[in-house]
Amino acid sequence: MLETANTYTTLPRLVVVASGTHYWSKLDGSLIDKENPLRYMNSNPPPTLAYVNFNVCVVIVVLTILNSGIAITIPKVRASTIHSKFFTHIFQALNVLLVRALNDRLSKAPLVVCSVDPGYCYSQLRRNYTGVGAFIDYLMERALAITAEEGSRSIVWSAIGGEEKVEEIRGAYVARSNVTEPSDFVISAKGLVLQSKLWVRHVLH
Repeated sequence: MLETANTYTTLPRLVVVASGTHYWSKLDGSLIDKENPLRYMNSNPPPTLAYVNFNVCVVIVVLTILNSGIAITIPKVRASTIHSKFFTHIFQALNVLLVRALNDRLSKAPLVVCSVDPGYCYSQLRRNYTGVGAFIDYLMERALAITAEEGSRSIVWSAIGGEEKVEEIRGAYVARSNVTEPSDFVISAKGLVLQSKLWVRHVLH
């Protein structure tokens, strides 16, 4: 891509699909001190590394859909219960961190890299959900989901749109076709340390 940019005087873009669920991840501070962060996460799955408060999620979704005063009681579910489905929150945070790390190393090279959240779309990605996870997903789709075509607009905008904001897009996190601030952890000092360690340990080695 850099060769193409220099040869044809263009400014290509590399768009990495991320997710707004990275805001939900709470990474263990001790992760920064681990020699191999990914191996540590693999041996220490949620709830050690992340918690998801499904009570809040479900209440919002149920009120949005029903709005009828009907009381529905759903037991509290921790991430460990359905960890295989929601472990993705952590890796989405790592996605955003790695994009930022790559951007730092590209400096002012003729290549724009960014991460983009297409939104919560109707798709087959969650077709194997069962039990409580499937029920929660059903409610969330009813309340929040957009079509895949609508979600793709953010990806297209990140790839070829926003010409007047191209320097803002460089290394940014994009949502709803706008440059958006990522999670507090991503932009924190600890996040910066982790993004550098992930790059050195898992990309360069």
